[in-house]
Amino acid sequence: MIPAMNITEPLTNVSTLANDTCLNNNCFKPYEIPALTLEWKILIPLYCLIFVLSVVGNILVILTLVQNKRMRTVTNVFLLNLAISDLFIAILCMPFNTIPLILQNFVFGKFMCISVRYLQGVFFCVGCFTLVILSLERYFAICRPLHSRKWQTLSHSYKILGICWILSFIVMIPSAINNKYISLIYGNNMCREEWDNTSFEIGYTIALLILLLVGPVVTMTIAYMLIAVTLWIGMKMDTQNELESTIGSQNGSCKKPDVVPIAKPKGRYDLQRGMRQSNSERSRASKKRVIKMLFAVVFEFFVCWTPMFIIQSWVIIDENSAELYVTNELSSAFHLLAYVSTCCNPITYCFMNRNFRQGFFSAFRCLRRQRIYRQKCSSLSYSGGSYVNTKISKAGSYERSHHFENAVESEET
Repeated sequence: MIPAMNITEPLTNVSTLANDTCLNNNCFKPYEIPALTLEWKILIPLYCLIFVLSVVGNILVILTLVQNKRMRTVTNVFLLNLAISDLFIAILCMPFNTIPLILQNFVFGKFMCISVRYLQGVFFCVGCFTLVILSLERYFAICRPLHSRKWQTLSHSYKILGICWILSFIVMIPSAINNKYISLIYGNNMCREEWDNTSFEIGYTIALLILLLVGPVVTMTIAYMLIAVTLWIGMKMDTQNELESTIGSQNGSCKKPDVVPIAKPKGRYDLQRGMRQSNSERSRASKKRVIKMLFAVVFEFFVCWTPMFIIQSWVIIDENSAELYVTNELSSAFHLLAYVSTCCNPITYCFMNRNFRQGFFSAFRCLRRQRIYRQKCSSLSYSGGSYVNTKISKAGSYERSHHFENAVESEET
């Protein structure tokens, strides 16, 4: 999450609290844990659900990509980085932002106030930059495959991710410098940013808004629109080629050839023609799924993150007017909507992909096979070695067959 924005403390400031109490006579009421409102009783179970889905989903993605060596492609390396950032966003953002909002008290101390807020911003930047990198990588792979073949390598992807992480740490340095742990007169604490220069704070907030919302949305929209147009043109060309080949075969059958051709088995010809039609239909269906997924990615990012960015920018730029309309429950609801993206990314990018699903089951099948192998080794004697070798050879042939199937499908998409 973006630590540069005031997201965990109540919107009521210290001076107002002091004016509403008899401070001079020392008669103000000490801090008490507030009672849960109806809104919080609804939001807390939703927070727990999103937290569990995000943690479990991203851990499954990480385990799948780490266990399955065949899936270590350029795109999957970026997806692994995205899963790591989403996992840490869920772990660092949800508890450390939601609990202070409920208690109206930052109970984690000064060190956690500064360090956790800084890491929240870093991991959010990493996830945002990774989404942009994925869109550009897909654009060059689909729209400019010949130009991108030289630099689309694993070593190059690791360098890009290294730059992504370094840039994220640099971007969030002003937030860490200006983040303060404030003790209030009631006995509760706040974790917020206190800038000496308001103009710098507003400028930094606007810069983050452009860098982490407007820029990524525009970049992903343009890249995915160009990808969708390219795939759509390819679908039209495939349909036209099929129609021309069908018409040509029909016209050729009506002409009397000068040379009598060698007769081909009719059944084999029909089988080959049916296989070509089936492959073409599967290719078109796969391209349609890719187009739908690309638009879903942009829509999901825009819907999940835009409300939170608008609210937080409003609070920074004009806090007095924001106090009248933005409540803790409303701010928490927008944060919940932003957290939804951390559990949607594994579904959109990974579990909706057939290759990933096969790799997921293959990875955990390999873990199960290794466990069975260790049990057999501990229980079988030397005479049982041939049995173990037979099982290993079967496992190897199974992996090779699945590797061939995944390669065929990747060519289709």
